[in-house]
Amino acid sequence: MRFRFAFTSLLFLCVTTLPAFAQREWGRPHTPRSGACFYKDPGFRGDYFCLKDGERWPSMPLGFNDRISAIRVFGGARLRLFNDPNFSGISGMINHDIPDLRIFRLPEYPEKSWNDRISSIAVFREHDEWERRDHDRGQPPYQGQPPYQGQPPYPGQPPFQGHGPRQGPPGPEACFYLEPDFRGNFFCMKEGERSSFVPAGFNDRISSIRLSGGVRIKVFNDPNFTGLNLVIDRDINNLRYIPIAEVPLKNWGDRITSIVVFGDHDDRDRRGPGQDHPRY
Repeated sequence: MRFRFAFTSLLFLCVTTLPAFAQREWGRPHTPRSGACFYKDPGFRGDYFCLKDGERWPSMPLGFNDRISAIRVFGGARLRLFNDPNFSGISGMINHDIPDLRIFRLPEYPEKSWNDRISSIAVFREHDEWERRDHDRGQPPYQGQPPYQGQPPYPGQPPFQGHGPRQGPPGPEACFYLEPDFRGNFFCMKEGERSSFVPAGFNDRISSIRLSGGVRIKVFNDPNFTGLNLVIDRDINNLRYIPIAEVPLKNWGDRITSIVVFGDHDDRDRRGPGQDHPRY
């Protein structure tokens, strides 16, 4: 009896001392009096999580990064959405319900939307401390919570970045373009290189991929080689044509956050027989 009481007390102590983020409910939580809820499917359907007025998350709960499709706002709250973790990258402010984020366009890129793009969120009522950043990009991100701690990208040499075709014959490498049909700004990675977070300006914005020298790549939906993934062994001129195997109504356009480039051996393939990764 004494042992059972001690065990119960220890369990209660562990739960009550968990960080606030770990205690947060998601899936089907109660809606806040003032705040916002974020849904995986349009029309406020599917799993969701909620934030109260004044709460800020530098990264999304497991399974929600780049997968939010609808937002419901309560009690006059406002919120700022960010394309990258730790309140960085492109941002947008909303103060009303959005049943389908495909209708909410990016201000800098009106051909693209906020659907399946959100990686960090701040909910507030009065003061939006990021409002200045729309005019002053030098303002540092919010420092109240620890930033996303991923691996540093490209531990070897920095990636090649440019605006047009590379000069000279390409070696074994993969190049990633902002626009379909291998157009717009791009960066390249050589065989054996890995990026736990793609270069600034490319997160959730890669639209086409060109491979050379027989390399293959594995792309991931989340930072640090996590989340949904896909193995690719050929050129793709428009990632919108490549559906996500686990979520067939969605595609790989504007979704890639981390990348591995390899030749014959993918050392991140840990699945057993009959459990192949999605491939294209």
